[in-house]
Amino acid sequence: MNSINSKVLTMLLLIFLFTFSAYFSNYLYNSELTNPYLNITWWNRDLFLINYELFGFVKKGLIGTFFNINQENLVFFSKTLSTLIIIFSIFVYSLIVIDKNLIKEKNYLILFGISPFLFSNIGYDFGRLDHFGIFFILLLTLLIIKKKNIFLLEIISPILILIHEIHFFTTIIFLFYVQFKINRPAFIKLYVLFLSFVILLILHFYGDLDQSLYNKYVNTYFFIKIYFQKTQIENALLWWIHLLDQRYTTIFYRHIFNIILYLFLCFFILKFSKNNFQNLLLISTYFLLFILGIDHSRFLSIFIINIVILFLILKFNVKNNINLPKFKNYYYLIIFLGPWGVGPCLPILTILKKFFLYGQLTFN
Repeated sequence: MNSINSKVLTMLLLIFLFTFSAYFSNYLYNSELTNPYLNITWWNRDLFLINYELFGFVKKGLIGTFFNINQENLVFFSKTLSTLIIIFSIFVYSLIVIDKNLIKEKNYLILFGISPFLFSNIGYDFGRLDHFGIFFILLLTLLIIKKKNIFLLEIISPILILIHEIHFFTTIIFLFYVQFKINRPAFIKLYVLFLSFVILLILHFYGDLDQSLYNKYVNTYFFIKIYFQKTQIENALLWWIHLLDQRYTTIFYRHIFNIILYLFLCFFILKFSKNNFQNLLLISTYFLLFILGIDHSRFLSIFIINIVILFLILKFNVKNNINLPKFKNYYYLIIFLGPWGVGPCLPILTILKKFFLYGQLTFN
C-alpha cells in the first residue's frame, strides 16, 4: 500500500512540475507576466482555421475539418485542443518516468522534461500542430516499454500528415526507424511507409489552395499569404536570402548555432551506436528540415526528443547499454534557461542581452 501511495504521489508531483514548466514558460515569455491565461500566437492559432469545406483539400486541413472550426469558435477550439494535447503528453511522459525499469534514468528523464526542449518549449510554442506528433511519439514509447501492442498506432500514423505535413519527417520516419529496431512485421512497416509517402505526395501536388479561392480569401485570412502564396521550397529560398540582410544577422547566427549543435549531436550518435546506415536515415531526414525549413530551433527540439525517446526504446528492445554519467542535482538548474524557442532561441539570453545593453527588462 505504501509503495502504491508513493508512486501516486510521485506521479502527481511530476505532473505538477511538468505542467508548471509549460505554463510558466507561456506566461513569462509570451505575455511578459501580463496575461495569466494561456497565450497562443496568431500564426499557431489560425492554422486551426484551415479546413476542407472552406478551402478544398489542402495541407494542414484535417483538424479544422474534423472539429468544424471557424472564426466564431476558433479561440475555444485552438486553446482547448492545444491544452488537452499538453495534458495528455504530460500524463503519458510521467508514466514513462515512473516506470520501474527506468530507475537509473529517472533523474535524467525528469531533467529532460523541464529542459528547454520538452514541456518548457511546448508551453512557449503553445498551439503548434507539431505537438500532436510529440504526443504520438510519447504514447508509442509508453506502449513499447509496457510491452503493449502498437498496431493501432501504426495504422493511424499516416493520418498525422494530414494534420501537418511536417509529421512525415518528425514522426513517421521516427516510427519507421523504431519498427526496424523492434522487428515489427514487414507488412506493417511497408504499410506505414507506403501510405505516408502517398499522402505526402498527394499533399505536395494537390494540397495547395486553388487560385480562385486564394484570390477570394487572401484579404480575409492573413495565414493564406504565409502558407499558400509560395511553395515550401520557394519560402525556404526566400527566407535564406532574407538572412543575408544585415537586419537579420541575429536570426542568422541563431539558426547557424542550431545547425552546428545538430551536427554535433549527429557526430556522437554515429560514433557511439551501431547500424550507422539506419541512423543516417533518421539523421538525414532532419538535415533536410534544416535546409528546407525555417524554424531551426523547433526542428532541433523535436530531433532531440526523437533521440532521447529512441534511447529508451532501444534500452528495452535492443539492450543497448549506454553508461550515463553520475547525476548531479545542480543539473536541475537547466529549468532557468527557459524554452529553446521558435522565435528567440533560448529567450532568456535575449532578456539578459536587452537588460545589460539597453537597460530594458523585456521577455521577447
